[in-house]
Amino acid sequence: MMAEDKYLDRGGRLGFITEEAMRLGVDSVGYALPTFWDGRTPGGMTPREIWPETRLVVVLAIVTLGCPDEATECSVLNGMAYRLAVWLSDRGIASVFLPCGENVGNEFSHESAAEFAGIFADGAPRLKPVSVLTSYCDV
Repeated sequence: MMAEDKYLDRGGRLGFITEEAMRLGVDSVGYALPTFWDGRTPGGMTPREIWPETRLVVVLAIVTLGCPDEATECSVLNGMAYRLAVWLSDRGIASVFLPCGENVGNEFSHESAAEFAGIFADGAPRLKPVSVLTSYCDV
C-alpha cells in the first residue's frame, strides 16, 4: 500500500476499530500513517515525536453544533477517544489518546490529522477531531 493512500481501510482490515468507534458515538473515523506528517509539520510535532511506537493514527470526529463552549465538545470527544484507547489496549494494541482542547507536546494538530485521514472534505459538516496513536501495524 502506498504511504500517500488516504483511504487506508479499503480492504476492511480496520473495520473492528471503526465499529467500536461508531458504537462509542463518533460521527466519523479515519486513519493515517505517521509518515503522512514527514516534512509537513513545520513547528508542530509528529505522532512519532510524541509517541515513538506510533504505527497508525486513528482520527475520531463528531459533528459540532455551534456550541459556544468548545470545552463541552472536547470533553465528549476526549471521553470517546479515551474509551477507544482503553478498548484497543485491552486487545493488545498499545494506544495513547491525545486530548483535544489542550496543548499536546509542541502543538499537534488534530485538524491536520483529520485531513491526512481523509475525514475533512468539501461540503462535509463541521467536524471536531481528536487523535488516538496506536501501535497497530496491519495496514
